[in-house]
Amino acid sequence: GDRAENIELAIAAYQQALTVRTQTAMPIEWAQTTNNLANAYSDRIKGDRAENLEQAIAAYEQALTVMTTALPDDCRKQAQS
Repeated sequence: GDRAENIELAIAAYQQALTVRTQTAMPIEWAQTTNNLANAYSDRIKGDRAENLEQAIAAYEQALTVMTTALPDDCRKQAQS
């Protein structure tokens, strides 16, 4: 498939997943999905590059609010692997 279109599909899928994987109900899964969404925005081909990066940064920052407070040991292990 077309890489640009696949990234758009991924963004839509992650956004849809976040309607179920909420920060309150599923904080770890929410943070993982938010991080994946950030990766997709970072890789995004369509749209304005600066805007895509702004969205990626915002999503990374959101994910870190859970990853660094709820799972500091898990994050350290994941970063080292």
